[in-house]
Amino acid sequence: MLMTLTLVAVAGIPSVQAADDQFLISGSGWGHGVGMSQYGSEALANEGWTAVEIAEYYYSGTTVRPLSDLPSTWIDSDSQPLWLGIDRSATTMPFAAIGGNAQACLSAQSPCPSSASLTVDAGSNWEFRAVSGGCRFYRNGSSASSIGSCNASVTWNAGAGVRISLPTESDEYSRGKLMFRSTTGTSFHTVLRMGVEDFLMGVSESILKWHPEALKAQVLASRTHAVYSMLQDGPEASFSDSLKANCWCHLSEGLDQAYRGWSVESYPNGYGAKWVNAVQSTEGLVITHPDTATTRNSVILALFASSNGGKSAANQDVWSGAPYPYLQTVDDPWSVTSANPRAHWTSSVSPATIEAWLGFGTVERVVVLERYASGSVKLVRFDGVTGGKWVTVTKTGKQIRSQFGLYSTWFSACRVRAPFVDDDCSYFEPNIRRIADAGFTDGYGDGTYGPKDAMTRASMAEFLARGLGLPAAGRDYFTDDNGLPEEGWINSLAAAGITVGYPDGTYRPSETVTRAEMAVFLARAMGVFNPATPSSNPFPDVPADSWFGPAVALIADAGVTTGYMDGTFGPDNLTLRGEMAAFIDRALLGGH
Repeated sequence: MLMTLTLVAVAGIPSVQAADDQFLISGSGWGHGVGMSQYGSEALANEGWTAVEIAEYYYSGTTVRPLSDLPSTWIDSDSQPLWLGIDRSATTMPFAAIGGNAQACLSAQSPCPSSASLTVDAGSNWEFRAVSGGCRFYRNGSSASSIGSCNASVTWNAGAGVRISLPTESDEYSRGKLMFRSTTGTSFHTVLRMGVEDFLMGVSESILKWHPEALKAQVLASRTHAVYSMLQDGPEASFSDSLKANCWCHLSEGLDQAYRGWSVESYPNGYGAKWVNAVQSTEGLVITHPDTATTRNSVILALFASSNGGKSAANQDVWSGAPYPYLQTVDDPWSVTSANPRAHWTSSVSPATIEAWLGFGTVERVVVLERYASGSVKLVRFDGVTGGKWVTVTKTGKQIRSQFGLYSTWFSACRVRAPFVDDDCSYFEPNIRRIADAGFTDGYGDGTYGPKDAMTRASMAEFLARGLGLPAAGRDYFTDDNGLPEEGWINSLAAAGITVGYPDGTYRPSETVTRAEMAVFLARAMGVFNPATPSSNPFPDVPADSWFGPAVALIADAGVTTGYMDGTFGPDNLTLRGEMAAFIDRALLGGH
């Protein structure tokens, strides 16, 4: 389907910017849209779907299975196999112990050598800081250790109610072990090392008041995604140099999954307890698929997003690479229910901003050339004028989303501006604007133009006679237009030889204009019509010996029409007022 996004400016004709002139983008969904829709899962849960049914629907061809049923891996023998990146390449990391003391170790050795061990007393403000020659711990602003390795750790007794607070992250952690790992420069990464189920207790990807089955579906996706990432990167001892330089982690907080630690499981009003129950009641369950090329030990890459535009996106449409069989487009009307605040959204951008981005003098028209099966935008063409010449630039939907900070790539758009209120988002809006500026039409008089209305012969006469500046006629040519507002224009058109009416002496002003008749009107108005000229028959449905064939050939040669996308002209189809604006603009104003 060809969707249009209309950004209008007028080349060669003075234009007046309307006060409300803006590029209005309307869209649906939030995020990349691949895999499970979180708002969709909530709607499905409210319809009675179970978490397993939700997961197996969004991830086509999958089965939810216990991790213990799969072949054993290194994860099974490590009590804290997951490394979660909290902060990258920092030079200082403040922290504090809450509810009791913690232990710091200025060494990567395990167990910690006594010479490198420190007691982190509750109530004091601590820092791990990169300094010349390595790193050291500070307490209340003063040095608390010698200079040592930037590979250090902080541990605590969660069972005794001790937690670690990271003020710069606004989070508290009750589970896991805080790790500092040196980068190649004078900085370090901050990482949490923990068990998979401990990690899930602090995942903050769902609205905690949601239906229990929606929460469980999120746990299934989050656990599966974490396990897949761990199996892909391997144990910490085998991390690649690039992974160590990047984050020293399997998952990066915020980029891969949101993690808020203690604040999630302790959330008030029983919501934290709901999440804990969702984790515990699905313990060890992961989503699997038989495809060996795109899974790790049968575990899928369980991507998810807030919502989509009514169908989930396929992975290869969002990122390059081969299609994953379980990350293909599925229908998802549940994603855009009224409960989703991003089911429908709008954003506005000034035309000047877009013109500056593209390097255009003016932007005339923007057309969505192609959409993916999900309905998200694949390619968009911008048509504009620079230096008096038409220019075209093609952008991807992802580029447009990134450039203007859109919620998703499910969007359409139009330019909202004068003079008419009903032509926004019409493909022909630039042409309508141009012929209005040139004096061909004032529209209907109520602020509308009626781009989808059929063109009448009376309106055709008014458009052409006004725009061409034809003088008043000295006689009355037709018997059936007396008293009509357009009578003078009709007579002027006849006096100029652009119309001859019907053999019975009538003009039939209320009849609609076919595309064949339009071609003849325009060819005469252009001064190029000669019925004796053989037609080059540019369209298969335009006979060369027809009364309108030469006119169609002439306006096609002049670039006034290219016909329909299927290669036909449609001579018997009615001419719509939007189309008529484009024909006039191209034929008489040099438009595009």
